[in-house]
Amino acid sequence: ACCLGTAAVAVWGLTRGSGIPGTAQLPVAMADLELGAAGIGPEASPSGVEPPTSAGPTVPARASLPAALPPLKLGPFQSFVLPKGKARCGLIWIHGLGDTEDGWADIIEDDFRVSPKAGSCRFFLPRAPVRMVTCNEERTTSWFDMSELPLRDTDKPPHHGCSLEQALASCGRVHAAIDSLVS
Repeated sequence: ACCLGTAAVAVWGLTRGSGIPGTAQLPVAMADLELGAAGIGPEASPSGVEPPTSAGPTVPARASLPAALPPLKLGPFQSFVLPKGKARCGLIWIHGLGDTEDGWADIIEDDFRVSPKAGSCRFFLPRAPVRMVTCNEERTTSWFDMSELPLRDTDKPPHHGCSLEQALASCGRVHAAIDSLVS
């Protein structure tokens, strides 16, 4: 069976100082967020290199999507703030193939520690749609169809190894999550 056991993470500060409505900035370092039990955080870096503490200019989440895409739809998700309080930053957690946000929410709530420097953090866990996944020969939660795993950097057009249209639609779900975080 094919399985992706990893999750992708995106972090944004919830400030709106750029003057562009719906934009996100990154005033919080990944080093300020730590998931000890899952091995995420600066101490988990095999190279020992600390993550960057700031980011360059940002653009609205919708600006980087092709205009031909349908409207952004978020779908099912879980969201909570740790520690309790007004969120100053946000983190979007993208689960892997065949998974949902449910188990990750428990892990994050139990094991994530947010540095006092970061303040309260809004965690946003969207769920991938259920669809046919070719390599698994079954319907399951997946951000896009995959003909085989692993996907490789040599899978160039027209043989992406995955459904580019579905991947772009899933980007739309993540961008809708970003829009929700900064609104």
